[in-house]
Amino acid sequence: MKQPANQSQSASLREEAASEILILSGGKIFAHNITPAMARVLSQLNPTDAAMRQRAEQQNLIQHELPN
Repeated sequence: MKQPANQSQSASLREEAASEILILSGGKIFAHNITPAMARVLSQLNPTDAAMRQRAEQQNLIQHELPN
């Protein structure tokens, strides 16, 4: 049975928004697929990281709908 388009689209958006974080015992943090929301969280962990702060300030550029 085929899923309705809105459910299929919703599932793919959740997959795109998934970030992966690995925190080592020494405190080093590795992150993959960082969204602007996750960058805001990570920038709070290290406020001196200028690159992460810049990512946190970016707008979410993912278009959820195609133009008409």
